[in-house]
Amino acid sequence: MIAHRDELGDGPPNRRITAFIAAGFGLTTELPPEHQVAWRELATDLLRVLDTHATGLLITIDEIHAVDRGDLLELAAVIQHLIREDLPISLLMAGIPKAVSDLLNEDVSTFLRRADRIDLGDVLLSDVRAALARTFIDTGISLTDTQLTRAAAATEGYPFLIQLVGHQVWRRAVDGALTDEAVDAGIVAARNRLGTTVLQASLADLSDVDRAFLAKMAGNDGPVALALIADQLGRTKKYAGVYRRRLIDAGVIVDAGWGLIDFAVPHLRAYLRAKNE
Repeated sequence: MIAHRDELGDGPPNRRITAFIAAGFGLTTELPPEHQVAWRELATDLLRVLDTHATGLLITIDEIHAVDRGDLLELAAVIQHLIREDLPISLLMAGIPKAVSDLLNEDVSTFLRRADRIDLGDVLLSDVRAALARTFIDTGISLTDTQLTRAAAATEGYPFLIQLVGHQVWRRAVDGALTDEAVDAGIVAARNRLGTTVLQASLADLSDVDRAFLAKMAGNDGPVALALIADQLGRTKKYAGVYRRRLIDAGVIVDAGWGLIDFAVPHLRAYLRAKNE
């Protein structure tokens, strides 16, 4: 318990937590290695201390498709134990729809399957514009209404792309101002980053038939009828419907109404077209 007191409530007043390793299960402080303790044991004691102060611990993990699956499941098992102990802990994870679906459907992770799932929809472009304007102004960067409108439109309201466009455009400001060329370059960089992260990850574990289905979709502009995709694949509509459901569940396409389907992620059509050229 000496190590626990050093790590938590009774140690040196100037100590600091220097790292928290969620997937690797560790918490690093300025204390020497011999005073470090196991994650589960430390978390239990930490949460008991926090509970006495009417607070708790929230662990957040982003881009779960890039995190080792075994580590995530082990983390979930530890957190499940802590919740059973009625300790104040919560877990918030974010990732592309397919990665979330795969994780929640793991046979060995009934705890995660009971988790609440929140799907982020597209953000209104007016809200995107207002958020970007506020962010740029607050950081001392000026841009024209036309530049702001172009940057907002480039996001297509897709949450991750809002972050990418905002960051890539913002970092190209010079002396607190943006040129039209800088805005355009930032948008291109954001789209490229989207391709190497979300788009590649969305396609990584798809079957050959899934990919063929998407390739046929990419050959059409805008929402396309399922019947047309079935015809282009040389299959029945019922057969194509099985893959339509698979791809919707994976978050790659969406039901566009009246027998139509469309891509769920911006620029996926152009990305597939470029790969198939």
